[in-house]
Amino acid sequence: MSFTDLYGSLVAAHAGFGLLGLAAAFVPLVARKGQGLHRRAGWVFVVAMSGAALSGAIIAGLWMAAPLAMVSFDAPISAERASELAAARRLFAALLLYLALLVFSAPWHGVRALRARRRGAVPLGGRALDRALPAALLIGGVALVVLGVSSGAIVHIAFGAFGAFGGYQDLRFMTRPPARRALVVRHLEAMLGGVIAGVTAFLVFGAQRWLGEVVPSSLMFVPWLAPTALGSIVIVAYRRRFRTAAV
Repeated sequence: MSFTDLYGSLVAAHAGFGLLGLAAAFVPLVARKGQGLHRRAGWVFVVAMSGAALSGAIIAGLWMAAPLAMVSFDAPISAERASELAAARRLFAALLLYLALLVFSAPWHGVRALRARRRGAVPLGGRALDRALPAALLIGGVALVVLGVSSGAIVHIAFGAFGAFGGYQDLRFMTRPPARRALVVRHLEAMLGGVIAGVTAFLVFGAQRWLGEVVPSSLMFVPWLAPTALGSIVIVAYRRRFRTAAV
């Protein structure tokens, strides 16, 4: 198997995991909370999005290491042009890598919140991984903001700020024993955060070909940010609902 075939298989697996995860995500949103269907679909979502995140991180790493290896050119290009394209793809790969971290960490924090609730509202920071993921989001988000400012990339700045704030909130959440209701809200926020990241990846990559025909190049950042804006509205609505409902 050639490198191109291997890369193509990796991209196909990434897309398959992502589509499976997004399909499974809508079942817990409408199914009765806490019942068998809700839990089974939730685990399918968690596992599928973990697979999508892992494969996405590998793809981003390949782009970092060999940015032009997966690109074919109709005619030879100059060394200067090749250097510009390589820099642009590495910049994009940095965003992909951070998005993979968001996709992986969000559903697992949702699972951890429910486990903490069942054990009597214990702090969430009992394991090294529980602290490592939000710390990576915070540090990586700050680095992505710096990279975005230096390169003038709006999407990098927006996602870096969004992820860094989420990582900071998670670290604060772990320093005190949360209430049972807060753990339920955290579960919902985390799972919806994973859905937001997955939908963003689909819009940018899965629908990129036809979006390029209807969205001007000056507005191509909109598909990146629209899921986050809409998802934030849904999260706020869930917060208000659970503030007034008994857990």
